[in-house]
Amino acid sequence: MYRRDELSRSPVLIRRRFGNVFKHIEIKFLGLLFAHHRTLVVINVMRVRVEFHRVPLRIGSFQLVSSITGTGYQTIDSFLVLPELFLTLLIITMVLGAGLGSTAGGMKQYRVALAFKSLYWNIRYQFSHKKVIRTHFVNKLGTKTVVDKDEIIFNHTFLMTYVVVLVFGTLVFTGFGFSLRDSLFEFASALGTVGLSVGITGFDAHPVILWTSTFGMFFGRLEFFVIFIALARLVIDGKNRYKSKGFLGLKHS
Repeated sequence: MYRRDELSRSPVLIRRRFGNVFKHIEIKFLGLLFAHHRTLVVINVMRVRVEFHRVPLRIGSFQLVSSITGTGYQTIDSFLVLPELFLTLLIITMVLGAGLGSTAGGMKQYRVALAFKSLYWNIRYQFSHKKVIRTHFVNKLGTKTVVDKDEIIFNHTFLMTYVVVLVFGTLVFTGFGFSLRDSLFEFASALGTVGLSVGITGFDAHPVILWTSTFGMFFGRLEFFVIFIALARLVIDGKNRYKSKGFLGLKHS
């Protein structure tokens, strides 16, 4: 599990330790992601929508920030009038989410960055001598923090769970005749508790779609394992109570 006290050292900004801030793994990941996505979005919007020629940078930047932070503000009437690449990039940012420990949804940038780091470590390990032992570190607000094997395993487990739930919810939406792109966008927004929409979820939507979105928002906000642990605890407690008192409080003869 992640220790939130390590991620909440905000005094580094107050003390003007900007070097430590920019070395933070999430800040570097966000900077690369935003620079790449914003460039593609601006170019794509300018090529496709003539009426957006004057404000592609503002529209692209605003919607990217809105999606990755989970704010959910929308400055255009419909996302359906925008090109495919724009919607694809918004889906990616909604799935990634904001920083670990924030109130935003999504996978969280730290987990995704750690997954890429562990991928690099694993590839390097394959080309190294088998007797070489390395200690892995990530930079958290200027502090090198050791990453052990258990944290990497838990991180991959969470990301895989997120992908499985995302695919399941998307398939439910496609079962009602919506396109794969629109279904993925809509459920990614629900699972990440973002709020952006292409028009699938509304007051007149099918109850199955509404309940799927509801469960997606619930699981996405509590990040799965809290719910899994709570349900497992209820089952275990129920079994223990049944064994000790019997059904409806009646002891077995």
